[in-house]
Amino acid sequence: MGNLVKFLGILLIIFLVTACKKNVPEQADNDEVHSDIQTFEGKNTDSLLSFTHKALDHLKSNPSNTQHAAVILDCLRKLNMYRLYDDVVIIASEAIKLVKNKDLYILVQIKDQLAFSWFSTYDFAPAKALLLDNMLINAQSIKDKAIEHEINLYLGTLYYKDEIYDSALYYFSLTDNDKAYDNKSIRTMILNNIGGIYDYLEEYATAIRYFKRALLMAQETGDSFFITMCLNNIGSSYLALDSFDLAVIYLDLAIASGKKYDHLQLLASSLSNRGLIYENDSLPEKALECYKQAFYYDSVYNNYYGMMVSHNNIAKIYFALDDIKNAYAHAFQSLSCYETAGNMDALKDAYQILSLCSKAQDKPDDAYNYLRLYALYYDSLYNENRTYQLKKTEAIYKLKKMEGDLDVLKTEKNTIQDLLAAKQKESRYLWIFAGLFLLILVFLLITFVNIRKRHRLEQLYTQNMTEKAIIELNHRLFTSQINSHFISNILNGIQSLYVNGQTEEASQYLSRFNRLLRTLLEASFVKVESLRKSLDFLELYLSLEKMRFGQRLNYEIFMEEGLDPSDVFLPPLIFQPFVENAIKHGFRRAGKENIIHLSFGAEGKSLHVEIVDNGLGYNFTRQQHINNRTHGSRGLKLSQERIELWGKELKQPTAFSIDDYKGGLFDRGTLVKISIPFINDDYDYED
Repeated sequence: MGNLVKFLGILLIIFLVTACKKNVPEQADNDEVHSDIQTFEGKNTDSLLSFTHKALDHLKSNPSNTQHAAVILDCLRKLNMYRLYDDVVIIASEAIKLVKNKDLYILVQIKDQLAFSWFSTYDFAPAKALLLDNMLINAQSIKDKAIEHEINLYLGTLYYKDEIYDSALYYFSLTDNDKAYDNKSIRTMILNNIGGIYDYLEEYATAIRYFKRALLMAQETGDSFFITMCLNNIGSSYLALDSFDLAVIYLDLAIASGKKYDHLQLLASSLSNRGLIYENDSLPEKALECYKQAFYYDSVYNNYYGMMVSHNNIAKIYFALDDIKNAYAHAFQSLSCYETAGNMDALKDAYQILSLCSKAQDKPDDAYNYLRLYALYYDSLYNENRTYQLKKTEAIYKLKKMEGDLDVLKTEKNTIQDLLAAKQKESRYLWIFAGLFLLILVFLLITFVNIRKRHRLEQLYTQNMTEKAIIELNHRLFTSQINSHFISNILNGIQSLYVNGQTEEASQYLSRFNRLLRTLLEASFVKVESLRKSLDFLELYLSLEKMRFGQRLNYEIFMEEGLDPSDVFLPPLIFQPFVENAIKHGFRRAGKENIIHLSFGAEGKSLHVEIVDNGLGYNFTRQQHINNRTHGSRGLKLSQERIELWGKELKQPTAFSIDDYKGGLFDRGTLVKISIPFINDDYDYED
């Protein structure tokens, strides 16, 4: 929900801040219209529509007076804010015919509002054509920097909504890279939108950096609306990183700011996220209060998507509090929002809650029917998620490429600006010297480029050979990551739970297994991932094994103080084979509690990992393999090769050892020690 709420916020703020008033009212009837618009705040949408048509009638009676068009422009922005897009299309189309060839400045802005209403209803083609036409009009006739960057903002938002993120980043970056442009409100929106792109692609650390830049700029302008939005976005991203303490700080600030300055349309997202944290802290009553407030503010602004999610959140809390009647009522109301919201994921959750409520009310037929609908939408969403993950991977690739292209363009632009500045300062007596200098520079540059090209070709050959080896190892590791016995045991366990009527436990078991397989699939498409994601996968894998072994399996994960797993990047799933090896080969002592102890620490740019188990011991297990003429773990060997190859690629040392454990934790067992270099989020790494 967080990403969509951010995006709706992006759309909302465009017309709240980019309103540009060029002319001042002159006639008495104009003064009356402007007086009404100033006192409109707080009236209902019917009053707004009536007032807008009144202004349109004034314009029809006197088309040459563009003051009426300026008032209509204000009204169109407000109509878009209330999502009355059909009315905007009708009114804007008539206004464009009347204003055409009279005031290009207002004409372009009215057309911007028409384009906004189109792409808000997913009619992208005419919206893009209209915005590009506006760009041409501005470049040829108006030549207004503010309109140019406003059009960049609209085009960027259009491509954002159309999920063409490289084009969205391109238009946003045109404004962000123009340091001479001093409209901090537009720049704040641009930074917020770029942060939204990275948030959508789950690059949360990068998103937070842009949101914080936007927050600083909003604080400079004193714009409380942007301050509130940026605080909410930062808190939401920290929540996605499981940094709950930081998330609470920013979300509480966002809620306080929204209430203080009456930015009610932003409160729903902040309150919903705050409710999630209360729920995580096992404070259901406080979570319920947040969700109820979020629903209220969503309903005020007709945000059916948010209303649907809020109903589900409220229903879950009531169910946890054994208030089945209210839980059922809110889940059922969630269904009524689906036709407008189109939120299939929330629909699936609503059916699941209804099934659980019906079961608790001893209505087996209703429970079965709702469960069947839940399973139907679950399967449909699973297929959509597979397509979504592939699409997101493609978007990340295009985005990284676009970032590289933008850096090149930015460097070239800076170079050209420096040369022009120097050229203006030079006197005519320096032209000959400058010409000779440029000739020498070109000669040296050509020589340098030729040398660099030759060196680059050698590097590319070596890099290609390394990448081929990494890709081959990744695919070989992916096929060996989870063995067939493990999958068979999981499926047998799920079947047993269903047979015994434990449908809820079976559903949880199946959901975790689905997440594990999906994570494996995603890992096969990336070259590096954060230590946080690797640890999440390990905990997911171990939780499945624990469901199978019960109390006979326990595990502990220790992280050195000061080590941020979200800022440590390594090859994906690098440690899982060692944990799997401990469970598969080490734990065979009957009646013994099996324990795995993992610890992580860092020294410089090297990560030190120890994996200890209280199994049979490395030498004993190896001797059994020799006696039985069996092979050890194929995944273990591949992981060793990946560690060595990763060290060669970064030109950093690695270390790996595996032996009997002789410490004080257990009487016997196996100790695996790994020392592997890592990179940070700001590392200039090319996929």
